[in-house]
Amino acid sequence: MSQNSELTAGLIFHAPLSEDYPSTDLVSLSKGTITSVYPVLDRQGSGRREYSFNGSTNYVALPTIPAFGTGDFTVVMNVDLLNLNTYNVFLGNIGNGFGLYATANGQLISQKNGVGPNSGSTTYITIGKHSIQYKRLSGVGTYYMDGISLGSITDAFDYTVQTGTVSNSSSAISGSISMCRIFNYALSPTQIANYSRPEYPIEWVDRGVGASKNILDLNAEGATSAYWYDKTNSLTATVSGASLIKPTASNLGSSYFNGTTSGIIFSTKNDLLGDISISGWINVQANAPSTVGTIIWESGVTVIRDNIGAIRLSRDGGGHDMGSGNIGINSWHNVIFTSKADGYSNVYIDGVLNGSANQFAGTPSIITGNRGIGIRSNNSYNFLGFISDIRIYSRILSADEIQGLYQGMK
Repeated sequence: MSQNSELTAGLIFHAPLSEDYPSTDLVSLSKGTITSVYPVLDRQGSGRREYSFNGSTNYVALPTIPAFGTGDFTVVMNVDLLNLNTYNVFLGNIGNGFGLYATANGQLISQKNGVGPNSGSTTYITIGKHSIQYKRLSGVGTYYMDGISLGSITDAFDYTVQTGTVSNSSSAISGSISMCRIFNYALSPTQIANYSRPEYPIEWVDRGVGASKNILDLNAEGATSAYWYDKTNSLTATVSGASLIKPTASNLGSSYFNGTTSGIIFSTKNDLLGDISISGWINVQANAPSTVGTIIWESGVTVIRDNIGAIRLSRDGGGHDMGSGNIGINSWHNVIFTSKADGYSNVYIDGVLNGSANQFAGTPSIITGNRGIGIRSNNSYNFLGFISDIRIYSRILSADEIQGLYQGMK
């Protein structure tokens, strides 16, 4: 089954939780009420616009931005390296500005006006997609790749003027860049980690980082083939030779839930007293503050992730439950429960039976409350992470259908 095919027999509820359908049940066409839930472009981390650079002459000329001086700052860039040239300039510099590049072996180096280099990273970057950051805090500069420190250096330079280029006319990178942001303060470890999550769209990271402190916000989101736009300063950056790459449409969107206030409440509900199957994709970011994160909640049917990482189902409002083993955090998993009218149930993780077969999840009870995704109707036990493609069927899915939902949507 391809990702575009549909398993519709017995389908009574389907919430994709995608950018196109963040709160719509595609079966009844009813819409839930959203609180602090943010759709994400693509569950697999693609979907951003980016510019490709040819490794020799391509670059983007930056507008003038405020000087760093001797203060704290952070540079954040999303790159996709095809190979490493002799010099690979990510951020060029002119007139005592700050520059960032990589050597042929992948060592990150910072410079002032092309002079140096400063001491470089102790761990090297590699070919492929990465978020690259440089943070200076109290005279110490730290290099990061994908949120992990690559080593620190002493950096007391006075960067009095900051103009330059993304990539460089003489030492362009071979690959593409989707975003360059510069902050006039040192991002926290959590903020750096947020920028390193490829599935976060730039707009979502704004909510968690505080873009009001940007001194340059240059990215290809919404750009045309003629320029990049600095949203912070309302300035245009000129593209020279670099080509715009547009994202491929995807049906694998998801929504982010913040663990404290996020949730979607549907006033419509179904009779779930008989045989049912429940399917969804989840990516848990951490244990929720309440220790229990709700995936689906109704007064008679509850699917949660507990504080030790198991995914659990209850058919009687919580008096009994059954579940999986620990599925961990920071990775996507397909979870499917099949549950008979007598309450005996099975859980499948990524298409495979997980835990004991035919566990008792309680005798099904009548649904009286609203349906919540990522939240209970009393605004508690909020989920922390991403949820995608929630489905409820009024029958038991077969082994082939369970595999089809997993393989077709992974």
